[in-house]
Amino acid sequence: MLCALAGIPAALAIVPAAEQVPFALSVLLPTLAPFLAPAALLGAGLVLSGMPARRRVRVASRIRDLSTLALAVLGAVVPGAAYGAVVVTAERAGAPVDLVRTLAPGSMTAPPDRTIPAQDEVHGRLQIWTPPGGAQHAPILFDVHGGGWTTDAQMQATLRDLAQRGWLVVRPEYPLASPGRPTWQEAPRSLARSYAWVARHAGTLGGDPRRISVFGDSAGGGLAVNLADRIAAGTLDGIDDAAALPVPRAVVALYPTVDVAAVQRVRALGAGKAAEEFVGGTPAEPPERYQTLDARTWATRGDPPTLIIRGGADTFVPPDSVRDFVAAARARGAAVTDLRVPLANHAFDAQARESAGYQLVTGAAECFLSEHG
Repeated sequence: MLCALAGIPAALAIVPAAEQVPFALSVLLPTLAPFLAPAALLGAGLVLSGMPARRRVRVASRIRDLSTLALAVLGAVVPGAAYGAVVVTAERAGAPVDLVRTLAPGSMTAPPDRTIPAQDEVHGRLQIWTPPGGAQHAPILFDVHGGGWTTDAQMQATLRDLAQRGWLVVRPEYPLASPGRPTWQEAPRSLARSYAWVARHAGTLGGDPRRISVFGDSAGGGLAVNLADRIAAGTLDGIDDAAALPVPRAVVALYPTVDVAAVQRVRALGAGKAAEEFVGGTPAEPPERYQTLDARTWATRGDPPTLIIRGGADTFVPPDSVRDFVAAARARGAAVTDLRVPLANHAFDAQARESAGYQLVTGAAECFLSEHG
């Protein structure tokens, strides 16, 4: 039973993650590994201890034992490798994982301390997490949420954690796409207006307008990179006095959609459909829209220092698309750090507080933002 409990999820997780169950399991592997791997090893030990005593058994029983042992090996090796990849990457990034804390994963729910209602054509609804003791001239972290451009993905615990580390975290809502209602232009403009409002009212919020950094995940990661780079280049449109906006000190982007056309070609789990809803067609129909959303379009030497954290086995955001962006941005003189986690899938950090992936992201983000922001 122990071998099956560990081995079957591991086996499903390594098949092509085009369906919901394999994808979910591959995303969860680094979080479940501290429990699956020991269970598998214990099960393997029980099987092996019983095999010598049953030398004269029927072939069917021997096959059953060997199959159970194979499941145990899968249940130990696959989660262990995924977990180990996160731990090693975190160590190299200067944000070591506390292995004991991974044994007590918690909820990702962490409601904001304050909410500011939206004002039409001024800013979206703002959620705010404040540092301990309240914010006074605190560095500001402007968070752009993910969710495939069509939903609002919650990473509240991550934002609470970063607030506990000293940042005033501001999370704006922005227009989401739906069938027949693309928001490829409206969403970036809404984010730009919210950023401008936060910069103007930083003192009232308790933040320092000279120390604003941008954070984003998945679809929000791509939007965050473009927002920061276009502010730095003075190329934002749809907003007054764009040239007067303070340039972000740094950017942290998690598995970002830096090439929406590449995501549009992904057929798994509705990724391509979401891209088409956001843009309003395929790359063959409005190619200029995809070019506008492509982060390579805006990459220059003047971009803020950028940290990208991503999985090497991402199902939603093709790893090659991020690699190509990093290469193009560096070729133009931009300072981009690419933290790639082998074997990790999309959103590997967002499943449980204190998981190995969660600790990697929050720790590496703190190190990078403290250095640059």
